[in-house]
Amino acid sequence: ELNTVFVPFANVHVKTINMHAGHIKFSGNSKGITGTARLIYDDLKIEILKPDPKTHQVKKQGFVSFFANLFAIRAHNRVGKKEVIATNLHVVRKRRQPFANLIWEFFFESLKKVILKVPTPNLKVEM
Repeated sequence: ELNTVFVPFANVHVKTINMHAGHIKFSGNSKGITGTARLIYDDLKIEILKPDPKTHQVKKQGFVSFFANLFAIRAHNRVGKKEVIATNLHVVRKRRQPFANLIWEFFFESLKKVILKVPTPNLKVEM
């Protein structure tokens, strides 16, 4: 299930998605990863979560989630002329960064390019 990764690392809960295909192709070395990603899906709906600093439990941000689904999230990415493919992605490896974290960061950047309608230079994965 996707939420086992998205909730702790991105504070996002995937409510619905009909995933049809997904392909990620990358190559890397000690300096970073370069590649492309393609996701074909329908009916994506998410919930934005915010951790409570006292209890460390996450709470749904209803108002923010509503507007994210309405304006920021691409609900469908179907095969065809309007299909979005993340190309020429490059993630620089941080000093002493484990390879698994580098792959997760590349995956997260790929998802941002395909799923989000708006540019998000400040949206970072929490490691």
